[in-house]
Parts: sequence; C-alpha cells; structure tokens
Amino acid sequence: VGADAFAACAHDFVERHPPAEPRLCLYGDGFGMHLSGWPPFAELPFLRDMATLERLVVEALFAADADPLDPGAVASAPDPDMPLVLHPATRIAAFDCPAASLWLAHQGDAGQALEAIDWMPEIALVTRPGLTIEVHAIAPAAHAFLAGPTLGEAAAAEIGRAHV
Repeated sequence: VGADAFAACAHDFVERHPPAEPRLCLYGDGFGMHLSGWPPFAELPFLRDMATLERLVVEALFAADADPLDPGAVASAPDPDMPLVLHPATRIAAFDCPAASLWLAHQGDAGQALEAIDWMPEIALVTRPGLTIEVHAIAPAAHAFLAGPTLGEAAAAEIGRAHV
C-alpha cells in the first residue's frame, strides 16, 4: 500500500483511538477494523486479516509464560475428562484470506513464495512455545479438535467429523 498511505491510515487511527495506557505493547486493538474502513484501502480487504493476525502475534509475544503440556503424559494415560487448556500464548483465528501463509511468506526466512499461495480462507494458530513466536495454518479438523473442552469431547468431535 506504500509507506505514505499506511502512515496516513495509522495516524488517523491514533487520532481516533489514542492509547488508554502507557504500555504501547497493548496498543492497537481494533486497527484491523480501522484498516477495513479506510477508504483508500477498501479494495484490499485482506489488510484487515493481516493486521488482525499481526495483533495475535503481539498478544502471543506478551502473553503469560506457562509450561507446555507434556505429550508423553497424555499419551501414556489418556484421560477423556482431562480439560483441553491451551497455552496462554496460543491464539486461533479464522480468516477470509490465506493470512497465515501471507504472513509467513513475508518473514525473513520465508519458505513459501507469494506466487505459490492458494488464495483461500485459512485458520491461523499463533503460539509461543518458548521464546519464539510460531504461526501455522491449521486444518479445520485441528481447529475443531482444539475447541473441545475436554480431551474426550475433542476426540469425539473429530471422529464425528471424520465420518461425515
């Protein structure tokens, strides 16, 4: 969109939504919606999704630390009533565009060329298992599984989806 056009849009956002607190790392919620309403960007609806994904990356970066789930413990004694609790840094969102693939293609170590991206909706999983942010495009089945309140209900939902 160009540096000048983006700067004008960002300036308008700051004017309309000044920071409510001094921690700037928390500032910017709603910028994606602002982008979608900015007239010069009306023909670029994917910008809202990209800004929203970038916000999820920031949230994951500053989320609370926690020990990850031990997969060995789950595999050795699966308890169907075990709550499925996502790591505090995990974020999941469905987008109308290939937001995760586009985001990944613009990283320094991009593994996928822009031309190779299929232009279709994606579900993005953003997490921080250690000190590094990870962004992945996940399948609807993985999204459905992760939405289960317990391990048993998540597995049952996935088995039901597989038979449909």
